[in-house]
Amino acid sequence: MQNHLAGDVVSIPKALEIHDVGGPALARRSRLATWTVSVSGGSEKLLGRIVYGELLADPTATNHRTRVYRVYDGAGVATTTAFDFKGHPTAETRQLVDDPTTQADWTSLLGEDTIADMATAAASLLSTETFSASSERDALGRVLTAVSPDGSEVHYSYDEGGALQKVELNHRGSTTAETVVGDITYDAKGRRDEVVYGSSSSPTTTTTYTYDPISQRLTRLRTLRPSDDELLQSLHYHYDPVGNITDIRDTAQPTVYFQNTVVEAANSYTYDATYRLVEATGREHASEGTAQRTHADLTATAQPMTSDPSAMRRYTQQYVYDEVGNILQMKHIPSTGTGWTRHYEYDEDGNRLLATSAADDDPEGPTATSTPTMPTAA
Repeated sequence: MQNHLAGDVVSIPKALEIHDVGGPALARRSRLATWTVSVSGGSEKLLGRIVYGELLADPTATNHRTRVYRVYDGAGVATTTAFDFKGHPTAETRQLVDDPTTQADWTSLLGEDTIADMATAAASLLSTETFSASSERDALGRVLTAVSPDGSEVHYSYDEGGALQKVELNHRGSTTAETVVGDITYDAKGRRDEVVYGSSSSPTTTTTYTYDPISQRLTRLRTLRPSDDELLQSLHYHYDPVGNITDIRDTAQPTVYFQNTVVEAANSYTYDATYRLVEATGREHASEGTAQRTHADLTATAQPMTSDPSAMRRYTQQYVYDEVGNILQMKHIPSTGTGWTRHYEYDEDGNRLLATSAADDDPEGPTATSTPTMPTAA
């Protein structure tokens, strides 16, 4: 057994680790931070176990030799029931833990040496519902059919060059395939030239791509609804000399006039000398963007309804970085109303994020309560 005891990393001080006889680290000490694992006196918990295919009665029948058959983890148990001869999984199942609010403890699996005995020992911790997925591939390893846990089937077709050409969907319980993508054509360089959504004979929308003949960069993306010739999207792209996007303009969307302001459907991007994004502009609904949002807001907070499509405004978002590229500040400035500012603080010795300001924090600086901080030397 070999364990890393000490080492140097650029911008990180020399560190020392001490391991127990079984391998896990018991203590780690660096110049400004020290952590130690102290045993509470209780029994250890088994948080995961990996079962390989050699425990199967006939592992060669499903190509399981040297490959993982089952994994017990914090979410439950994931089983790969079959592989093809190239090692691609062709059938998988997942059972979730019965109580997702607690950490799964697989200690009952210790001492069990057969797949059946491990399954029996784990049964009390698992939900009875099983989610199954499968796939079928061609000789080149490309997915031809994928079956999701709800029973829906997605079918993929490819052209002579091996590029994706068509996508069809059979909803659960349906024997009739619905065409999602009717056809994809490519240019001589392998780039998408046109995508037909819906059936080729009666498409719902078509998207075409135009490229600059010299730089070969995308200059226009155009989406049309053939049934009424309605132009749904017409994105025009502009770049700086090194290839960064500097402007995107959607000429299919109307210019809006709101609160004595001209609000165009356009975005612009500004970069510094090292090509970091320092400013971006765009437009948003006037009822949005007035407050910072956390990771839980999109699901836990009711989002404003954009009932008035003309209530649009411009906004500017600015970014500030430190000398090594860590983002220090993100500032949202709407053309009307109030904006918000988010700050970031890092450990000077390791570039670790120490704190991030939240919506109700002091806008002048971060608070240490947003993220845990490492102890510093006295």
